[in-house]
Amino acid sequence: MIKNINKYKKSRYCKEYLLIIYFFVILFILCTYSFVKAEENEINIQQQQENLNKIEQRKKDIQKEVDRLKQETVDTEKSLQKIQALLSSAEEELAKTKQTYENILKEVALLEKELNIEQEKLDLQLIILQNRLKKFYKYNDITYL
Repeated sequence: MIKNINKYKKSRYCKEYLLIIYFFVILFILCTYSFVKAEENEINIQQQQENLNKIEQRKKDIQKEVDRLKQETVDTEKSLQKIQALLSSAEEELAKTKQTYENILKEVALLEKELNIEQEKLDLQLIILQNRLKKFYKYNDITYL
């Protein structure tokens, strides 16, 4: 019976040792799994950080492009304002030139009228002169050309 008891005690101790060993093996497996998971999480975090850095770099590049386009727009607007100012001054000069042209046309029309009047006066004087010459030639008995 003592042998049975000893055997029972031995088997009981063996079982306890086996349970403890199983516990430590399971604990080791859980710890290893936790470390592997933690390493994977760290790798994922690093990858996410790299992706975040890439996204931030793209954001900076896009912001630079937006700033460049804004500056280009401002430059374009300044150029457009200068062009509009030149256009308005050209329109004013064109209006002045048109007014001057119209005034010159009026003066030319007046001068043409005066020329016609003077031409008529000259024609009249020529007729008068011809009549006088005819009378003179007739009076003096000279043949008229």
